[in-house]
Order: sequence, then C-alpha cells, then structure tokens
Amino acid sequence: MRAVVIDRFGGPEVVRVAELPDPRPGPGQVLVRVGAAGVNPVDAATRGGLFPGQPSFPMVLGWDAAGAVAEVGPGVEEFAPGQPVVAHANQFETGVGLAAELAVVDADGIAARAGTTTAVEGATLPTTAMTALQALDALEIEGGRSLLVVGAAGQVGGFAVQLAAYRGVEVVAVAAPADADEVLRLGAAQVVDRGPTGAAEARALVRGGVDAALVAGGDAEAGAAALAAVRDGGRLASVVPGSAPPAARGVTVLEVRVQRDGRQLRELAGLMGEGILTARVAATLPFDRAAEAYDRVVAGGLRGKLVLVP
Repeated sequence: MRAVVIDRFGGPEVVRVAELPDPRPGPGQVLVRVGAAGVNPVDAATRGGLFPGQPSFPMVLGWDAAGAVAEVGPGVEEFAPGQPVVAHANQFETGVGLAAELAVVDADGIAARAGTTTAVEGATLPTTAMTALQALDALEIEGGRSLLVVGAAGQVGGFAVQLAAYRGVEVVAVAAPADADEVLRLGAAQVVDRGPTGAAEARALVRGGVDAALVAGGDAEAGAAALAAVRDGGRLASVVPGSAPPAARGVTVLEVRVQRDGRQLRELAGLMGEGILTARVAATLPFDRAAEAYDRVVAGGLRGKLVLVP
C-alpha cells in the first residue's frame, strides 16, 4: 500500500510517499480502505517532532480518514466489509497514522458514514468536530445561553458554531468582515470584528457579557479579549495552545485537548449525515502533495479543510 510517511522529524523535506506492507486488523480492530484523509495542524507538528511517545519509523501521518471497511478483526460485530465509515486515530494516543491506502483502527475510533456524506466530506469531521463538541461540553453551554466563538470561520470554530446553534445557543461569532456571511450561514446570531474592539462589541450585543467563550483561533491576545467579553462567573475554553488567559472575575478558564470518543464520533457522523453539520473543504490534494498540504495548514487562512486523497 501507499502511505504518507516520515523517516525522521523535520520540515517538508522529510515527508514522502512510501510503499508499505498491507496491514491486517487484530482483535477489536477494523481495516479501512481510505478514500480521503483530513489534514490538521497537529500533523505538521508531528512531522516536526511534537510526538509524546517513542516514534517508530517510518511513521504514517494523519489523524482523520474516511473510506470503507475492508476487513474486521475478531470480536468486531458492529461493522462489516464495504460499510462506509469515518475514522479517528488520535495519533498521540495510538501511534497510528491514517494517511494511507489502508489503515487499521480500533473499533472505538470508527463510525458509520451516514446519509450521502462522501469520503472527502467525512474526512473533515473527526478531529475538528470532536474538539468543538468536547469544548462545548466543557463549557456546559446549553440552549438559551450565549456563546462567543473566536475563530468562527476556522475548522474547529465553524463546527462549534453549528453545534452550538443546533443546541439552541445564541452564538456571537468573532471573524473577519469577509467571513461574516459564512459564519452567519453556519448558524451565528451575530458577528463582531476580530479586531481590538471585538470584545466591547460582544458585551454591547449581550448585556453584561456572554455566558461563555470558546477560543478556537488566534493567540494570547485573542484569548484575553475573549475573557473580557465573558460575564462575571462565566466560562472560557481554549483549544489553541498558548491562548488561554489567566482566570479573572470568577471566570473559569479551561484548556481542551481532543480525546478519542467513539460515541461522540458516531453522534457527529450522524449529524453530518442529517445535514446538520456541513463539511467545508478548501481543497483536495493527492498524497504526493502532502508536504505542501501540511505547510498550507500551518500558514493558516484556510476557509475549509485540506483533504488528501490516495
């Protein structure tokens, strides 16, 4: 099989497409024939050496994929060959990468691809949508409350806007003026400029400040501005390393890092199949252009996800 691999940590020059032996599923595992693999900033970080365990080279990159079940291992009953699925590996936990023609994934990292969701659309879902969902759960945000989403036009922020609106939350989105129509389409009730006056605008829109804020884009300055928009005693969650501000005014500040969760993945795949979650694809690129894809995602500014196809 062909796979996107690295033989050592480093820059774009270490990324290559290699021929590797076809894997086989063990007990409780599923072999997925990958039709598309999502690209996340963490893939570039992994390439550069941000890996918590002992690496085994060549290392296949990639946290997200979608395709069809090729084979199931002993003890797996909920999936069958030919079934369309999405997969999430969380490479930091499993050591497994999914940017390959074939990938073995634990059954709890697989969910049925629902409705008319394509492989490319499904590959946009796992890491970013689960990050958004887990952040919203950490914020304990529910219908009738107000939420500020910083980076609302990005991948995590966009899914957070959609999920919060689905729950009946009033979303105030922080985004560039050029992205205002897009985040309103995703379900935001109001949009404020991501410039220095954004926090004051949010407090003006929601008297006393929003109940909670999610920092899904930006830096420490963006985190501090988001905190200023939250009411006393509210909650703030950051999914961007280094952007969480010090707690103040009784606001609870949380840092969220995505965890594997099969139940949540199934829930999200169902919502995409129902059309409640919209996949946004910036571009599809062949495996041979993986190094370019990782650099583009680090550069930022994408409105949608880059997806690699075998």
